[in-house]
Amino acid sequence: MTEKLKSKFLKTALELLPLYGLSDELLTETEKQTAFSNVFPSIKDLVEYHLENNDVLMLKELKKQEKKNLKIRDKIKAAILIRFSLNDREIITEIAKFLLKPQNADLAFKSLAKTCDEIWVFAGDNSADFNYYTKRGLLAAIYSATLAYYIKKTDITNEDLEKFINNRISNILELGSFKDKITNFFCKK
Repeated sequence: MTEKLKSKFLKTALELLPLYGLSDELLTETEKQTAFSNVFPSIKDLVEYHLENNDVLMLKELKKQEKKNLKIRDKIKAAILIRFSLNDREIITEIAKFLLKPQNADLAFKSLAKTCDEIWVFAGDNSADFNYYTKRGLLAAIYSATLAYYIKKTDITNEDLEKFINNRISNILELGSFKDKITNFFCKK
């Protein structure tokens, strides 16, 4: 399947999503409207492609900001904000509900891990030790909390979202500071 064909199919499916939800009916109707068949064997494959496509689009937008001399925390915040700006609230909500189903946990974990890795690589992280996993795990917590906040709060503004992300990043930084204090306390001779 060519990338162009997949992209066109996805675009049509996203337009039809409010009518059909993430269902086999969505695939069938998208096949009718595009005259393409068997582009994606299942809704899960379509969602996976959509999430991968969002990573690509996020990175394209982030590349435009590379010339800015941003702090790491600002790069991370920018990446999350861009990621949320790529889709309408309804699409984000439907996909989040889909990923919360137990049979889709593998895709939820895989796509979250990939997105967090892409963000950290953009932010300049090249760690190969335990920090690699710690950083991505902490970012996954920030991203997941932001997603829950975004879905729950219906009248959210971009400023609200930015403030929420800043607060979560600050919470993580405070955690690191607390860890250092505990380590120093117990490791003093």
